[in-house]
Amino acid sequence: MGSGQRVLVIDDEEPIRSALEDMLGDEGHEVRTAADGRQGLQIIAGWVPDVILLDLSMPVMGGRAFREAQLALPQALRDVPIIALSGARNAEEQARELGAVAVLSKPFDLNELEEAVDKAMDARSQN
Repeated sequence: MGSGQRVLVIDDEEPIRSALEDMLGDEGHEVRTAADGRQGLQIIAGWVPDVILLDLSMPVMGGRAFREAQLALPQALRDVPIIALSGARNAEEQARELGAVAVLSKPFDLNELEEAVDKAMDARSQN
């Protein structure tokens, strides 16, 4: 996994946010976290990530509502690739509908995470 990329983790489960922040930080990434989509939008208003890890099911503002709001933002923010996080059975379908470059089913391991972030970075560099 390339280092130094900015990663935003949006997930309502604090243990998942914390674990992802630690894992990605250990790989040299700059990581910020949000507990819901509304907090995620506040963060990207002043900080443009290279990739967003987005939980699909959250209270306050879920993954779908966040993605719809993201797509209405200026191009630099609209083009940030999404990796969907979900424990739902239909996660693949939901992720496709949102235009996610990858989906990680909870629980996931570090190798899956690294592959997904690399895939998202590749997608971003091709845009």
